[in-house]
Amino acid sequence: MKNKILLSLPKGDNVGIAFSGGLDTSAAIAWMR
Repeated sequence: MKNKILLSLPKGDNVGIAFSGGLDTSAAIAWMR
């Protein structure tokens, strides 16, 4: 699942957040908006 998240997010700090955890990834997506 992490691979899909990384592909969904653009290259940048968001990728680092994705590595931190799936929950953080959701927050990152919301933060982008």
